[in-house]
Amino acid sequence: MEGFIQVLTGTQQPLSAVTMVMFLIGLDVRSYRRKTCFETSRTYCFYQKFIFVLWLIYFAHVLATIIGNEIISRIGINSIISRKLPEIIAFLVWAVLMTRRKDISILLHDLYQLGIIFNKEFRPLWINLGAFVSIITPLMSWSSIYLTFGEDDCKSLMTYYSLNFYYAPEGKNCRIIMGLNFFYHVATYTLPTTVAVTYVIICHFLSDLLKLHARRGSKRADSLCYKFEYNYIRNYLMVYEYIIKALKSLERTLSLPIFLIEVCDCMGIFYGFVKLDSIGKFSLQRSYVESHFLKITFVSLRALVSYLCVSFAASSIHDASKNAKDVQEEMLKRILVSEQKNDSKGMFLLFVAHNGPPFTLSAWGFFNFTKGTVLATAGSILTYSLLMLQIAK
Repeated sequence: MEGFIQVLTGTQQPLSAVTMVMFLIGLDVRSYRRKTCFETSRTYCFYQKFIFVLWLIYFAHVLATIIGNEIISRIGINSIISRKLPEIIAFLVWAVLMTRRKDISILLHDLYQLGIIFNKEFRPLWINLGAFVSIITPLMSWSSIYLTFGEDDCKSLMTYYSLNFYYAPEGKNCRIIMGLNFFYHVATYTLPTTVAVTYVIICHFLSDLLKLHARRGSKRADSLCYKFEYNYIRNYLMVYEYIIKALKSLERTLSLPIFLIEVCDCMGIFYGFVKLDSIGKFSLQRSYVESHFLKITFVSLRALVSYLCVSFAASSIHDASKNAKDVQEEMLKRILVSEQKNDSKGMFLLFVAHNGPPFTLSAWGFFNFTKGTVLATAGSILTYSLLMLQIAK
């Protein structure tokens, strides 16, 4: 068992439980040194190829249901997007990350090295909780359908997924469709949730490193017993640049997947507002919402929690970086007012480092993660939802 865990997690890599979930869903980021199947077990290589084929089949079936059931039935584009967007986003996230597996592995390795410098590790509770959330989310999504659907609902769902080509024996629809639907929910929710969890954990880890580094500089700036020599300032800023380099790698590697996930979350929140408001108003929609109430509630709540966790975790980087800039300013002032002989090289390094803006993560450049932006976006979603509800009336 120990050897199995080592093969899954790789060597000297943080987030082992989360990367194990990624491996099981078809994204192998265990070690950036592993480039070919000859460098790992043939069994695990075959497993990854098998999952790769399943992902292609999954996406082909998604497109088939869109063409066969949605477009031919002349359902509105808004309904198509609300139904199929999570599935399309899940495939796009997988496709993007498949091209960036090496970058993710290098990022995790760099984070491990940063942890050594600061003598700080990822919190095991966060890692295990993140892996648990990644696994339990698709199970809860599947259960929200399984617990509320009757035989007629299962028959309708069976017809939908089979593109009207297959009909199960009477009374067997739920047993068959729930087994197949389980794998559908695993593909739709596991990887986006795992990526979001990984992003949140990394953001909090790097934010803690920035705060710890700033506290060390602030402590030295507050003490009159220390002189700011060039070597100390150089080493201090070098460590700061290591953290910024890791943040830039995080931005370059995961900003697009996070953007896709955030778009899906915003649509999920809006979808919940619109559908739940239909209860008691339109008879056709009321019957649909009542039979899908648990599913709609889960989708909207999951989207809200995911959006808030990702956004606030990413915005904490901006706050921590701003605090680090403030400490650099204090150090610069301390040197200027000091009666000791000033070090011009050290002052110049501090000035250059402080002169740049605080580092801010973004969703693929479309919007930056700051607390103001997070609240503004949430307010915009709420306002737009209320506007659409008023128009529908």
